[in-house]
Amino acid sequence: MRHDEVPEASTLLLRTHEPGQAAAALGMLDRCLGGIRPIPPTGVRVVTLSDVSSDGSQAPAAACLLIHRLGEPSAWVPAFAVDVPFRRRGLGRRLLADLCRALRADGARELFVRITGDCPGPATWLAAHGFTAATGPPPGRHNIAATRQDGSLRHWLVSEL
Repeated sequence: MRHDEVPEASTLLLRTHEPGQAAAALGMLDRCLGGIRPIPPTGVRVVTLSDVSSDGSQAPAAACLLIHRLGEPSAWVPAFAVDVPFRRRGLGRRLLADLCRALRADGARELFVRITGDCPGPATWLAAHGFTAATGPPPGRHNIAATRQDGSLRHWLVSEL
């Protein structure tokens, strides 16, 4: 499959990786988001939406960083992106829906997503998918350092699962 070829919806698979096994996905997130900080060694997973035949050496169509411990009520996504050639094809919506379904099965009841920068597009898109402004950062003591490096405005949106 060519890098910019969109796979059939039925061949897309949600996969979860440890950061050390997801170099291509982390590279895509870094490129799309303008830089992500070093990923903490524990607690963060990389979730990808990629073709079932992908071996992980190619960048996925969409990916996010996820912090969630099995059975905890809150999960959060400090980084979420769809690679440029795959945008405006419903793959972000698919990644979000599949991720929410998996989190519900793992016991999560709410999902926080971090928004960076001053571009209203991501916040508007998430609001259209049921997210609202959070009153603060996600609960817990987890390291959420995997964010943009530029210090731009950051805030959290939350949705019940």
